[in-house]
Amino acid sequence: MSQSIARAPTAPRLSSRTFGLQQRAGGCSSARHATKTAPRRWRAPSPPEHHADHPPVVLKTGDEDVEELSQEYTDVMQQRMGSATLTYRHEDGMNYSRILDDLIVGSCLQTPADLDIIADGENVRTVMCLQEDSDMAYFDLDVAPILDRAAQRGDVRHVRHRIRDFDPFSLRMELPGAVAALAQNAEANGGTAYVHCTAGLGRAPATALAWMWWFKDWHLEDAYEHLTGIRACKPRVQAIREAAADVLYGEPPTPVLITLPRYGIEGVPQVAGLDVGWGQQLDMAPDTRFQHRFALMRHLPPGQYQFKFIIDGRWGYAPNCPTRLDGDNLNNWVAVPYANQAPEVQAARQRLLTPGGRLTDEERSRIRQLLSKLEPTGGGTTGNLSAAAAN
Repeated sequence: MSQSIARAPTAPRLSSRTFGLQQRAGGCSSARHATKTAPRRWRAPSPPEHHADHPPVVLKTGDEDVEELSQEYTDVMQQRMGSATLTYRHEDGMNYSRILDDLIVGSCLQTPADLDIIADGENVRTVMCLQEDSDMAYFDLDVAPILDRAAQRGDVRHVRHRIRDFDPFSLRMELPGAVAALAQNAEANGGTAYVHCTAGLGRAPATALAWMWWFKDWHLEDAYEHLTGIRACKPRVQAIREAAADVLYGEPPTPVLITLPRYGIEGVPQVAGLDVGWGQQLDMAPDTRFQHRFALMRHLPPGQYQFKFIIDGRWGYAPNCPTRLDGDNLNNWVAVPYANQAPEVQAARQRLLTPGGRLTDEERSRIRQLLSKLEPTGGGTTGNLSAAAAN
């Protein structure tokens, strides 16, 4: 069975099909609708661009050795996280950094012996695992023996909250649940909490930063400087800010309609990105109201979402609709506005979303109260956990 890691899509070598797009954020006033319907011919990239036309996934065939898997993972990580210096060598075993007296950020546990090392040598009493099952399968990790060892010991609690790798939307949506599970278990178990993803360079430091900001009275920028000064990594700080704004001032998801003219298209077109990431594709369907187009409806919380279309296996964007560069990748995007436009709420959201913006004491207290009551879900839903907490 093949395993895959999501790779950022490159701007495609576009076909000559006629192509158009309509984006509509339902539930908003008509003044805030963004609608573009005029079809337009696909553009071919200019010669200097040299963009590849391939899906954004790296397939594991089963023939690779661990060094090759590590190199492929590193290549994807560097592209998705925008850093040419971050590396991960799974074959070197577990690595970690102590951030605070009660907090360690590291790479994944690979064997029951790793659990013993951090429990006996570092006083770890909570292991917070943020990996998805596919992350473990990629490196042929079996978590069952680690869980068995934790149960045998009886002094270490192993907790999972799945967050999709290299995906800022999943991080934003899952952070409240992950931090809630971390905070609840750290308080109950005492000792040191060990927070890990696969490499310990993205999801794990982001979760640690959110915990420091929300529960340990650090300012976010100070926490970031402290953590990254100890462990070279690149957590997505903006996703942490968005998660905080969601918990405090979040709103239910809004219906968003993506449409595509049917002219000259055979088969079922797909959409990647939005809320599912680049490693998944959503099938469009013939619009029941307008026979000349395909449609896809998603329910998205406020924010900005990038996406691409896939037609006959080829990835592309609609040039007559909003586009945005993401590194070397040119994608379409849609903005979902907030419904609550009260000046005081707008000002609070803007403060939290702006670099340097700080939580008030009241906001920090409210986050702690909300997350202390949030039931564990195990993550992996990419649901609007923050809105659920706020309700």
